[in-house]
Amino acid sequence: MDDMANNISCRNCNSASVCFKKLLPDELDYLDMHKSRVIFSKGETVCKEGNFSSGVKSITDGLAKVYI
Repeated sequence: MDDMANNISCRNCNSASVCFKKLLPDELDYLDMHKSRVIFSKGETVCKEGNFSSGVKSITDGLAKVYI
């Protein structure tokens, strides 16, 4: 992934999920100001079952394995 992906506004994102497309412009601006980007390595755990999530996670590139 390149650094340009970090600078894309939530308003102009082509890969936005349906849930993000329903947000108001002010809400999208809020997301822009508070979003962060994390790059995981292959095999690294994104989140564990039973733990509370600290935020919304959106995978924009790659694959994730889900198992219980």
